[in-house]
Amino acid sequence: MKLIISPLPMDNAPIQQIKERLDIVEVVSGYLKLEKTGINLRARCPFHAEKGPSFFVSPSRQMFKCFGCSASGSVFDFVMRMEGLEFGDTLRLLAKKAGVELKSNINPEQASKRARLYEVCELATRFFEKYLAASQAGQLVYQYLLGRGLTQESIKKWRLGYAPDSWRALIDFLLSRGYKREEVITAGLAIQSEKSQTPYDRFRNRIMFPVFDLNSQAIGFGGRIFDKLASKTQGQAEGGAKYVNISNTPLYDKGRVLYGLNFAKLAMRQKDSCILTEGYMDVILCHQAGSENTVAASGTALTSYQLQIIKRYTNNLLSAFDMDPAGGIATTRGINLAQKEDFNVKVIVMPQGQDPGARTMVKAYRECC
Repeated sequence: MKLIISPLPMDNAPIQQIKERLDIVEVVSGYLKLEKTGINLRARCPFHAEKGPSFFVSPSRQMFKCFGCSASGSVFDFVMRMEGLEFGDTLRLLAKKAGVELKSNINPEQASKRARLYEVCELATRFFEKYLAASQAGQLVYQYLLGRGLTQESIKKWRLGYAPDSWRALIDFLLSRGYKREEVITAGLAIQSEKSQTPYDRFRNRIMFPVFDLNSQAIGFGGRIFDKLASKTQGQAEGGAKYVNISNTPLYDKGRVLYGLNFAKLAMRQKDSCILTEGYMDVILCHQAGSENTVAASGTALTSYQLQIIKRYTNNLLSAFDMDPAGGIATTRGINLAQKEDFNVKVIVMPQGQDPGARTMVKAYRECC
């Protein structure tokens, strides 16, 4: 995996190369369903609500324009608005898509270390996926997930996995692939023992939920205890917690990450709203039920930074936390913080005992909105 991180270039050469290699029609088609109309293509504008299509893309000019809200520009302007990114991040995203290499002023050693952490997280995701699919214990987990209402498609889409009941299965696997134990620890996947110099796997006998960045690259993990196979190894270092999340790493900052945003960002803009839930399962089940504008602030209380990320896509926030005492406190805190950030806030009220992933959440959402 090759990762190139670059600040804003001092010349326009890379920008021109990207424009020459990328067809705006192809890029926009990745977000919208375009239909031919004469020499141009059109669609409903993703930047404002409308019944008829007033958004046009010109292949000859490599530009877009909406005659309803006046949004217009190049492929860069379109992606910046759709993804809610700054120009530098958009440049890196499109450069990767176009195969254009950007020169970097960042220390090559630091860039290499970061790239290797991405590789460690990707290999760990594959490792957990394999154990879910191929191990006897993994098949029990798989059936449990199906019993919770997940479809096979959702399990594959969200790349769910299983961490085997072993102290060193993952770290030994990564060491065998040429990665250093310090890298595995830095990625948050292993813990250094205080009594010895031997690190051990952070996740053991847990259902694994990879956390992705905006480009759907794995950057962190959360693990749910699997009750049917609960063992002593889980409680000795974790206190038997139902959910365990990695600590902050160079790639993952729990106060700056929203679970599911990589899949929700387009729907958030199209529906002009964001449903905020508590956990991984809530998000996946909501997406599966058609509410694809759902995200979660997992492992932390909602932060101002997370709200600023949401604001890139919408000012309308729908809180869908569990209706237990903890959920009530989280709802109140979230509402107060969101109102300070000038959000329009609604609370989706669900029947007692029903979590946001249930069908009642979708019904409650429709009634609320």
